[in-house]
Amino acid sequence: MDISRVLAKHARHRPDHLAVVFGERRVGYRDFDRRTNRVANAFGALGVVKGDKVATFLSNSLELLEVYWAAAKIGAVVVPLSPLLRGKGLSTLLRDADVGLVVTEEAVAPFLDEVRSERGAIGADRALLTDAGARPGYRSYHALVDAADDSAPSADVCGEDPYNIIYSSGTTGLPKGIVLSQRVRALYGTLFGLAWRMGPESVVLHSGSLCFNGAFLTMMPAFVLGSTFVLHHHFDPEAVIDAIARERVTHMFMVPSQIIALLGSPRFVASNVPSLRMLGAVGAPFHTEHREDLAVGEVGEIIGRSPLLMSGYYKRPDLTREVIVDGWLHSGDMGYVDEDGFLYLVDRAKDMLISGGVNVYPRDIEEIVVRHPAVREAAVFGVPSDKWGESPLAAVILREPGAVSPDDLRGWINARVEARYQQVQEVVVVEDFPRSAAGKTLKRVMREPYWAGRKTRI
Repeated sequence: MDISRVLAKHARHRPDHLAVVFGERRVGYRDFDRRTNRVANAFGALGVVKGDKVATFLSNSLELLEVYWAAAKIGAVVVPLSPLLRGKGLSTLLRDADVGLVVTEEAVAPFLDEVRSERGAIGADRALLTDAGARPGYRSYHALVDAADDSAPSADVCGEDPYNIIYSSGTTGLPKGIVLSQRVRALYGTLFGLAWRMGPESVVLHSGSLCFNGAFLTMMPAFVLGSTFVLHHHFDPEAVIDAIARERVTHMFMVPSQIIALLGSPRFVASNVPSLRMLGAVGAPFHTEHREDLAVGEVGEIIGRSPLLMSGYYKRPDLTREVIVDGWLHSGDMGYVDEDGFLYLVDRAKDMLISGGVNVYPRDIEEIVVRHPAVREAAVFGVPSDKWGESPLAAVILREPGAVSPDDLRGWINARVEARYQQVQEVVVVEDFPRSAAGKTLKRVMREPYWAGRKTRI
């Protein structure tokens, strides 16, 4: 089972069915299949063969989708890189993934230029620019593709061939490139399509970044089933609501912050989104460190196994052995299941702090902090305490400067937490949090000044 012939099948059986909507561009399956054939053949003309790594350093675009599906047709391995990456963060991943070809855009090309000298393989013929204008050191993506043949490329692709390498959004330690095979991506299409109750007439909207694995949870079912995939350049809640009505969107998958913003719009009411059937997120079952089922309400690590499991971390067999044990993937997330079988995420295991010998989960406190009307966002982490070893500190971003004093907010929080060990030692008001390329709050960076000079971090 692989995804190399997915588009060709739909091009034969429903050629005029709408495949992709991006802005004003609307492309049917016949045309999308032919276009990705051109891209695949253009890559072949550059010497790209099965197993070669093709990086995308692009924001959401039709060209990004073209590269994803062209690579599938010739067995190339796509390495999606966030356009938010800069400097060492970018060069490290290019080097670790053994990238030989990069497709990028004018908006971020200067950041690629800064690191290309560190990656000698990315010469002028190894960097393609999707914009209409020219840039020194790049070849035109569209000129190459337009000149290529639109017949199906010849390649011996099988299900176990790697399809892409997704780098985790964490920024500590060595890179962790998650290798996912063609078979796994095909199963994303069939299994998630079944779970989401999707079909050929479904319309999927995606407004988050396509470079992270969450995008594939609805993108793969959409194309495997021959549905319509509506892609936005970036997330905007009002644009999403407009698109749901205009395109008759049935399915969406978002991260929690996007869902919160969408639900916060006064226009997100049933009459404005009558076609919407699913607005989803995802979870998994959990066990203890000994992989034993826990009692209802008891907190443990979330682990899982399925046909969708990654092949492993690229060039990191040591780390692969750590996280995949006897076929079970250890997520590092903590959670519990209630009496109705619903899973609740409590925290990252690494974010847990121990205060006076008691496990304290920052998320429990954060959920209370953000209830204060003056608080827009909160991050709780452990700082040194002579008495307790660690105590919680709450860093907050206020909706309006000076809306509440740190002391008043601390008192408000500590009056509402469920246990004394959850009481915060201090409240710090900041303008913003340090974040990873994926937008995740970097608590490690926030903790560092408080633990500097100490031998341990707990």
